[in-house]
Amino acid sequence: MKKQVIALSLGLITIGAFAQKNELKTAEKAIKSQDYSAAISSITSVDAMANTMDAKYKAKYYFLKGQAYAGKKDYKVAAKAFNDLMTYEKENGKAKYTEKATPMLNNLITEVSNKAIALYNDDKDYKNASENFYLTYLLSPTDTSFLFNAAVSSSL
Repeated sequence: MKKQVIALSLGLITIGAFAQKNELKTAEKAIKSQDYSAAISSITSVDAMANTMDAKYKAKYYFLKGQAYAGKKDYKVAAKAFNDLMTYEKENGKAKYTEKATPMLNNLITEVSNKAIALYNDDKDYKNASENFYLTYLLSPTDTSFLFNAAVSSSL
């Protein structure tokens, strides 16, 4: 009986690994064709397995998740995925995707800060400007000027 349980467990683990690989390939193809909704649905199907994912797929998962959500302009989720990727690769000592993700994260920071500045200066929409300044601060916590700008915008 123990042998059957062990064999069944190994079989399920193997199936899970193949499912992860196939979903990541599907997401990668969707991103290349700029079908971000399909990429997000593929990524979402793997989300539940993220904690138990094989190490060789986890970095790719974070990278593809960041790309897909950046394409859909969901800056918070994209930035979290890129930051999770960088933390994960730093812990493992293998920076395979970090070099590709860093400029993407910097582009997100630039887009959000430009949007916040435009909302503040042009549209006089201080509430949304404040939210975008704060989001920029969350994306780049070392630059506290965005936090200051968020506070000033929210007081208007």
